[in-house]
Amino acid sequence: MKRSRILPICAAFLIAMLLAHPVLAFPDVNSHWAELEIRALNARGIIRGFGDGTFLPDIPVTRAQFAKMLVLALGYADEAEQLARVPPRFVDLGQHWALGYMELAHDLGLFMGYGDGRMRPDNPISRAELVAVVIRAMNLESQVKSDPQMQFTDFYEVPAWARGYVALAHEKGVVSGFPDGSFRPFERTTRAEAAVMIMRFLRSRGLWADAYGVITGIQGSRVTIRNGEASETITLSPQTVIFRNGKRDSMFGLKLFDELFVVFGRGGTVEFVEAVFLDEMGKVRQVDWQHRTLVFLPVGSVSDKSVTLSDSTQLFKNGKPARITDIQVGDRLYVVYNTFDRSVRYVDATRFEYTGTIMQVSSTEGTLLIQMVDGQSKKWPVLPDALLFLNGKPVPLASLTPGDVVSFATVQNSQITYLEAER
Repeated sequence: MKRSRILPICAAFLIAMLLAHPVLAFPDVNSHWAELEIRALNARGIIRGFGDGTFLPDIPVTRAQFAKMLVLALGYADEAEQLARVPPRFVDLGQHWALGYMELAHDLGLFMGYGDGRMRPDNPISRAELVAVVIRAMNLESQVKSDPQMQFTDFYEVPAWARGYVALAHEKGVVSGFPDGSFRPFERTTRAEAAVMIMRFLRSRGLWADAYGVITGIQGSRVTIRNGEASETITLSPQTVIFRNGKRDSMFGLKLFDELFVVFGRGGTVEFVEAVFLDEMGKVRQVDWQHRTLVFLPVGSVSDKSVTLSDSTQLFKNGKPARITDIQVGDRLYVVYNTFDRSVRYVDATRFEYTGTIMQVSSTEGTLLIQMVDGQSKKWPVLPDALLFLNGKPVPLASLTPGDVVSFATVQNSQITYLEAER
């Protein structure tokens, strides 16, 4: 009897689908603007949903819910559990589920009670109140100014006691306001907004991820990351939640040199990863060798931008290791930033050597047949890690097509290391 191949094929297909699309909790946050933050905090055990499996991101968050989020984010779960067994100091916390969390939040100076001896745990928390709590949690209250500068169009609607907190939170990147420039201090904070605030707080403290590094190797579900001199290999599972540059992705979307933030679950399983690759390209306008500063005009911008190179910045010219003195005005510039502080991680300056029109693309060979400006055609090998751009956006070799007009630089006049195509 001939063995059926249907079962193994179906099994392989199912495994591939699971790896690409894990089954996730909170179906009501799929494609939500705060999905990344909600799923990251859920992986860390800081937030939980409701009994029906939903998170309800757009309903108001209560004082009790936010107190619990913040206490867990600070790592005080055990202390809150102990306080839950102590008689409450607030008359309305006696049998409340958040007794320990609210008592501890009060002890930490994060939440204030009311004059009538109540904490009002089930009241919604306004945006002004929430910002004040986060600033206290960041130990920044000493930096709150009594006469802060206006930051939002409705700044003078912010209660006087909260203006310093709001201004400082904006300065620290904790709050950004609404697209119309307003802050809306009395508006109730949603559960999604609370999650974003907690995430920004954790990012500012460098606390949200269990591991961090730059991807140096990918072999199936095994990803190697490097942080300084230390390397670590993690194994992704079908249930690992993956984001790349703010959008849901799969392990197949991870790329070499991505910065990777990892959250582990019980037993060391990888629960959540966020991959980030921040890059920019433009044209060099000025080079200050003494201060290691480059001024360039980013693609799509009308304003120059200045970046300072540190001793750890990797410098290349036409794909080869270089010094800042090798970079010249007029060079094309490709810049990669570090996520933590937006410092410059990598710079590649390019002076185009050749131009032409693509006649043929071979992804399997990794070559381009290009008709040069002198009318002759030549087959050019493309380096596996070459930087390729189409109409200003990074693309793989397969995205290029015959007819594209290209300008490119090579290594030793033989292999393409940098190419810009226009269609």
